[in-house]
Amino acid sequence: MRIIVLLLILFLSSFSLQAQDIIILRTGEEIEAKVVAVNPENIEYKKFSNLEGPTYTLQKWEIFKISYAAGNEEVYMDFRKPAEEVKPEIRPETRPSYLPPEKKKPENFKQKGFTSINTIVLGPEFYEEYYWTSSGPRLGLQSINGYQFSKKFSAGLGIGIVMNPWREIRLPVYGALRFDLSDKRFRLFMLGNGGIEISTDGYLGGLAEAGIGGKYYLSEKTALVISLSGLFSGVSSTKAGVLSVGFAF
Repeated sequence: MRIIVLLLILFLSSFSLQAQDIIILRTGEEIEAKVVAVNPENIEYKKFSNLEGPTYTLQKWEIFKISYAAGNEEVYMDFRKPAEEVKPEIRPETRPSYLPPEKKKPENFKQKGFTSINTIVLGPEFYEEYYWTSSGPRLGLQSINGYQFSKKFSAGLGIGIVMNPWREIRLPVYGALRFDLSDKRFRLFMLGNGGIEISTDGYLGGLAEAGIGGKYYLSEKTALVISLSGLFSGVSSTKAGVLSVGFAF
């Protein structure tokens, strides 16, 4: 009787060992499983250690072969991993007419913040005294540092050094206003300056200047600046036409 029971136990153990399927992946990993479905592109299985648990899915291109409990095998080496779809780049010159035009990135030039305008000034200067008139070149450097309050308006304090036709050096100190007429890459602007001018001879007089100019942005914060203006200096009552060329930051 004991021999019969022992043989029965061995038979059941042998059946239990053979009832599991072995899935061998292409990485060499082996999974003890129970295959429950074989689909065209994948297989579904349960882990043999938890047959009541969740169902897992493997793509056939991940599998080397499956050894079934019945003794047969299936090899899946003919299956390949699908290539990832690469969307072709649509260039503007080949963009189909049925697609809407691409939106251009808006130009974002300087709108607010501290600003600095540094220029070379050049122009004719005139001096009149009774019936005698003298003229010659006015040459110098000036720098305006201030704040840009909006896309179109800025104000600051200017200082410079100029030499007139009579080799007299003057130091202008003035308040400066700039008003842009647009907010494009190239824009016209109006300027107004008012302050004092001090000569090296010790003379001091008022200064007034007004004009118009153009500004072209080389980058979002740097612009080329050119302006033409008329200037009156209380030092010796001189008048000047001024051409300024420089950069704004």
